[in-house]
Amino acid sequence: MPIHHTSVEVNNHKGANVAGSLAGSVFYKPKMTTEVNGAHARVALHTDKPVFYVHVMDDPGGDSSASAANWAIVRASIDKDRRILSQVNFTQLTGNAKRNAFQVDASIEKLDDGWFKIVPKEPLAPGEYALQPVPKAANTFSTVVFDFTIDSKAPDASDALSAPTS
Repeated sequence: MPIHHTSVEVNNHKGANVAGSLAGSVFYKPKMTTEVNGAHARVALHTDKPVFYVHVMDDPGGDSSASAANWAIVRASIDKDRRILSQVNFTQLTGNAKRNAFQVDASIEKLDDGWFKIVPKEPLAPGEYALQPVPKAANTFSTVVFDFTIDSKAPDASDALSAPTS
C-alpha cells in the first residue's frame, strides 16, 4: 500500500519560550517541536510489523550513501488536532539541542539500485507513526514525512493494492 507524504511544521513555541526566558530561571530550556496537522494519518496499516521500501536518488555533489540510510520510524503523540513527531530542548547556557524523538528501533537494509528496506524490530502498538528522514546536521528537520496509523480494524484505503483474484 502506498504511504503518502505529509508536510512537517516546526513549532518554536514562541509564547512559552519568551515567557520562560523572562522568568529568568536558570533551569529554563526553550523547546521546539516538529508537528503534522490532523489527529490521524489518512493511511491505516493493518499489520503491526510493516515493511517499508524507500528509494533514494543519488544527489549530484552530495554523499547519498551517508544520508540515505538515515531513516527512522517515529511514534507520534496526539495533541488536539496535531501529531507531534519530536521535541527538541535547548539548554540556556550552551544553546545545544537534545532531540527527544519517539524513535522506534528498526533495521535498515541497503538493497540494489538505491533501495532500502526498513522494518521495525518489534511489533508496533496501535497508534500514529511517521517514517522520516533524519538529517545529520544539528537543529535541522525534514520538511516531509510519510505518516501512517497502525489500526488492524481500519477500512482499506481507496488506493490500496490488492492481490489479483482468479
